[in-house]
Amino acid sequence: MKPKHFGILLLCAVFWTVGIAAFVYTTYKLEQVIPYKAKFGVSERQIGLSTSVDELNLGVAPRGGTGKRHVFVENTQDEPRRYTFVVEGDIAQFIQVSPQTFILRPRESKTVDIIGIAPPDAELGTFEGTISILIEQP
Repeated sequence: MKPKHFGILLLCAVFWTVGIAAFVYTTYKLEQVIPYKAKFGVSERQIGLSTSVDELNLGVAPRGGTGKRHVFVENTQDEPRRYTFVVEGDIAQFIQVSPQTFILRPRESKTVDIIGIAPPDAELGTFEGTISILIEQP
């Protein structure tokens, strides 16, 4: 096979793969939204953690510190589902979710890290908001 033909074939394969992935990611419809109240505190020196199961409380961290929670997500449906975490409210400036969006096959699960980061110059106080999980189906 000539190098020029191989390059064209490779380029077509890449475009086809990207096109299929884009189609899958854009053809999901919203099935459910699960909102959770969320809190994260920033203090001068104090550290605190929460064992609450009623909300996503990331505890209290000193300036420059972090708080972390793990959320276990499982697809109990018979079709794939896309999960997206959305953070809203005063807490949003401090929160990182990893991974933020992902697809789970039937019976597949994943652990998501929700991390509260208090910058060294953060305002002191307790910050609240909502962390919602958007569940979409094909």
